[in-house]
Amino acid sequence: MKFSAKRINQKPQSVITLIAVGLLCQLFVSSAFGNTFPVLEEHDKYTKDLLSGMKWVNGQASVETAHSTAAAFDDYVVETRLTGKLRDALKEGGGKFFYKRHSKVRVEVTRGTVNQGSVLVRREDGVIQGRGGGLLRFVKLTLQEDSRMLVLPSGNSVVKADLPTLLSELTDRLKHGAKARLGSDQVTSKLWKGPVKVVEVFDGSSDNVSDRLFINPQTNVPVLWDVYKDGMLASITYFDNFKGNVGLDDKLFAF
Repeated sequence: MKFSAKRINQKPQSVITLIAVGLLCQLFVSSAFGNTFPVLEEHDKYTKDLLSGMKWVNGQASVETAHSTAAAFDDYVVETRLTGKLRDALKEGGGKFFYKRHSKVRVEVTRGTVNQGSVLVRREDGVIQGRGGGLLRFVKLTLQEDSRMLVLPSGNSVVKADLPTLLSELTDRLKHGAKARLGSDQVTSKLWKGPVKVVEVFDGSSDNVSDRLFINPQTNVPVLWDVYKDGMLASITYFDNFKGNVGLDDKLFAF
């Protein structure tokens, strides 16, 4: 979408629309700027210490099982919390994520300041629509799938951040040279409930981890997914209160 600066002062509705675009640019996250991000550094150190001394085995089957589990859901709803670095800014946010077969997605922003209450949907026909929160809830926008407005700190588009898609992409990477390893022991932590399996992924011949997944062994659904770029932690995503096959109404995925 392109907006000319000359049009800003022409119509009040244009001003409202531009404000809405600005809010939707931060649909899922709010920003904090800085050169270092202690929250990422502390999380990275904590998880590395947690896994210190871990013995590892081949983890490809665990990734494939997680993928087949996610792909089998007709629908699901999960609460997400996300922290990460995007374009030299720390982004934090969260929301309720709804998924239904045929790539239908709905995101309701529940954390943040100006963007709280915003909603994004991806319809079955691929059309992506956003709606502002609060006083801008009546303003609706249609977005392109490759819009930068939709990019999360993990590098994924929010409309392609459903577990079937993410895990499908991960299994494809394993087919093209990436390697996965599984921790031989399950681990417990203050970050989640109960013991979890740990899978680390390495792209190509790199010694740097690209993804670290903590997976509920009962449901085979991730509870935490850390993404690394060039050896540095880039994003942290929690998946809380996951509920699968709940019978979501198609009306949720349209305005």
